[in-house]
Amino acid sequence: MDIWEANSISEAFTPHPCNKPLLYPCNGDDCNNHCDKTGCDFNTYRMNVHDFYGPGGQFKIDTTKPFTVVTQYITQDQTENSDIIEIRRKFV
Repeated sequence: MDIWEANSISEAFTPHPCNKPLLYPCNGDDCNNHCDKTGCDFNTYRMNVHDFYGPGGQFKIDTTKPFTVVTQYITQDQTENSDIIEIRRKFV
């Protein structure tokens, strides 16, 4: 998970789902075959929301001012040991 790829004009988060549960040892090419290297990023600008994040008052998130980013992982049965079914990102 690339949880916070950002600067003052752009932001994204990128899940890289894997087909193996939890942590596991690997060697060589075996390490390249279990996770999505490219991932599926979520970037508001690329999703055609051009006034969400950037420097200045015309943006919903003005990066010239302090803000907090909260990332929530929602699981299937709302426990830590269940599959993630949703990722929520909130800007405070």
